[in-house]
Amino acid sequence: MLEAAIETTCPPWLPDADSLIRGPEDLPIDVALLGDQLGLDEREIFDEIARVWRKYDDSAQRALGAAGETALVHWLEENVSARVVQVSLFDDAAGFDVALIVGGRAQARVEVKATRRADSVKVFLSRNELDTMRVHSNWCLQVVHLNADDTIRYLSWIAPETLLAAEPRDGLWASWQSMKITLPAHELRSGTAPPIDALLLSQ
Repeated sequence: MLEAAIETTCPPWLPDADSLIRGPEDLPIDVALLGDQLGLDEREIFDEIARVWRKYDDSAQRALGAAGETALVHWLEENVSARVVQVSLFDDAAGFDVALIVGGRAQARVEVKATRRADSVKVFLSRNELDTMRVHSNWCLQVVHLNADDTIRYLSWIAPETLLAAEPRDGLWASWQSMKITLPAHELRSGTAPPIDALLLSQ
């Protein structure tokens, strides 16, 4: 019942529950009172919040990512001197989302990340994406900052060295497959990444 109540009301803290609510001691007052009325202890309430947040975040991230890709593809089609191919539509193992093709060759391999936040950007990267970055010098991570109506507010990019500095270490018995980085706004570089810059029509 608590899970359904959280999903229905979608409280303002839900999108950032993973960072705001790190344990039972961080429970928001509204959900703590409701959980108590339902006979749940703090651990059970925290588990319910975590379950709802995972479902919410997964669907929200997929929708945001798709909107960011679509918006950037349209922008690129109007602003670069290259054929724009949305690779993610037919190959989810390429290690990037969009290819900019000139003369039959990929001149830029663009990994697209979208956000509506102004203060920071949360980036999920797979090991395959980072390995692709190492192999191809024209791989870049382009951040698309969206308005509420999914139009582009502005663009920024993240330098490869910033991503490499955040890379997790493999252990003796385990290796990482995906990572999450939350970068403050001052870590982002304004505009389009260098491989895209080289193809802009205005140049």
